[in-house]
This record gives sequence, structure tokens and C-alpha cells, in this order.
Amino acid sequence: MAISTPTCSRCTKNRAVMVRAHSGEAVCKACFLKEIEDKVRRTMSRYKMVDSCDKLTFALSGGKDSTVLVRVIAKVHENLLREQVKKGNTPVAITIDEGIANYRDESLRIARDTCAATGIDQILFSFKQEFGMALDDMIKATSNNTFIERIGSKHAGGQLKNAFKVITKPCSICGVLRRRVLNDIAAGLHATKIATGHNLNDEAETFLINLFKGDINRMGRAASILFEEEAAPFVKKIKPLQDLLQQDVVLYLYHAGGDFQETPCPYAGDNVMRGEAQGILYGLEGGHPGTIFNIKKFMDTVYPLLSKPVSSGQLSTCEKCGAPKSKDLDECMACYYIEAICGKDYTSVMRDFIARHGS
Repeated sequence: MAISTPTCSRCTKNRAVMVRAHSGEAVCKACFLKEIEDKVRRTMSRYKMVDSCDKLTFALSGGKDSTVLVRVIAKVHENLLREQVKKGNTPVAITIDEGIANYRDESLRIARDTCAATGIDQILFSFKQEFGMALDDMIKATSNNTFIERIGSKHAGGQLKNAFKVITKPCSICGVLRRRVLNDIAAGLHATKIATGHNLNDEAETFLINLFKGDINRMGRAASILFEEEAAPFVKKIKPLQDLLQQDVVLYLYHAGGDFQETPCPYAGDNVMRGEAQGILYGLEGGHPGTIFNIKKFMDTVYPLLSKPVSSGQLSTCEKCGAPKSKDLDECMACYYIEAICGKDYTSVMRDFIARHGS
């Protein structure tokens, strides 16, 4: 017996392409695409993320989240971006090629195609070209006994507990360098905002991780830009997709005809706690649809209470690059990684890159 396809609960005309588990609402393709675009627009408006005086940069990896980020903002805020261009603040997508074999090439192509389709300028930063080593090579170097013997106890971890176990992990090296490079390029371009593709699942996972670790400071710093007051030299970050479910991000690309990389990062398995938090969320959402929205509602309630400037007693300044660092560190982790692993000076590398690409 044929199974009848429900009609869209919203327009009551078109055939539904999905049914919301938490509400039972059937939604057609046209209404779904409009829902996602309207939700991003409302999120940006509610948190006052961007205005015509901003110079906006996008963190564009070519993955599903950052691809939707650029495509949707270019569509729903076309006039706003045009006003920014008129004021000399042309939006720019920053793409970082860490150098991960059999993985990054596909996403680099998608990022390039996304910029071509949306008319957004792109800047590409290559670890291999600028630092002299791809991420794959950095990871091999830090697992080498010679490296471990050479560094010994003289590492940036200082008094941080178990620091040496952390600094040689792939996600630590990649995360530290990606965040700093992204920020420093944006700052070199005189950008006022960096838009990242963090979705609702990402935000809820991060909240749970910080909760399980009892890290109130990190929990507060993960808040939306509405409460965030980042100190120089860090460019403010905005998260326009923070109210979108991860599955909706994928479905948007599918129904909008966009391309995205399905292969996960080969090093993703090293981030064990995030994987466990992800599993907890999937289990809760599967058994109790709508749980993730309730977590986000709670996050929005407590973040204003937790978000506060980092006290001067917690930070000091890296003598090499001038960036803030923990008082327990001898130098910031970006400077440490590039000098210890690549034998280069991080500040000099970034200064030269920005001189070639900055405006």
C-alpha cells in the first residue's frame, strides 16, 4: 500500500519534504528554505551582529556550515553587504589550508566555488607555504621522540596541569593556529567582525563540555556577541547559524542545490570529549525531541550572568607577538607551536602575509 506524503503545514499547498520531530509540523522545500533564511536574519538582528559600517570577514573552510553561512548571508543581507562595499569595507572570506592529505583539497574547491557564486572576495592562507610545514607534517614532528627529547619540560605549558599531553594533540595544534591566523588576517584587513559557521549543535556541545569540565570562564566567553566584549587585538566573532540544527544546515544545502564535503576530518576522532558530548545530545534529542532547543534557551538565559571581561590577573602579554596569554604560559601557544615545530617566528610570518594580502 502506497504511503501518502503529507502536505506542508505552512503553505498548505506543496508536498512536504520533512516533518519536524519536535513539533510534528510538515514542511515543504520552499517553506523550509525560507524558514532557514528567516531564522538567520532574525538571529543576526536579535544579537545586533552586523551593520553597514562593519567590515565583515567570513571563516570559510568549505565545510557545510561555513558554506551555508556565506550563501545565506550573501542572500538575505545582499543590500547590507552592498552598503559595506560602498563604504570601502568589502567583505572577505578567509580560507585556511592546514594541509591535511586526502581531505582538505575538496573543501578548498567548494570554498572557492562558494566565493565565485556569491561574489565574495577570498584570501587563502596555507600552513605549508607560510609556516613551512603542513599540519600533517607538524603532527608527525610532535610525535617524534627527537622532538619530545628536545623540548622536554621546556614547553609553553608552564604550570598548566598535563600541558605536555595536550599540546601534541592534532586538534590542539590545528585549533590554536587556525584561530590565531583567522583573527590576525581579519585584524590586518581592519575587519570589525568575523562570522563563523557554528550551528546549534556546536554551541550546545561546547556548553556541555565546559559544564562537565566546570570551566565557568570558558562558558562565559562562548556567549553570543550580544554579551561578548573581546579585547584587542581580537576581532569580535559572530555566529549567525547558532539557532540552526546541524541537520537543517545539511538539508538547506541539499534543497538549495549546494555542494558540501561529507568526509569528516581524519583527526576529528582525537577530540574525544566533543564526540562524547555529541553522543549525549543525539541520544537526548532522539528520545526527547526539542531538548537541544531547551538547552539553547537555558544557554541564552545564563550567558548574560556568566559573560564578563577576563580579569587582568588571569592574563599577561606574549612578549613575542603582543597577544594576550595565560599568566601561566611562557609565551602564547601560536608563537610556541610555530617556533618549536616549524622553526619560524609567528609574528614575522603573519606580518609578511598581511603585507602581501592586506589593504
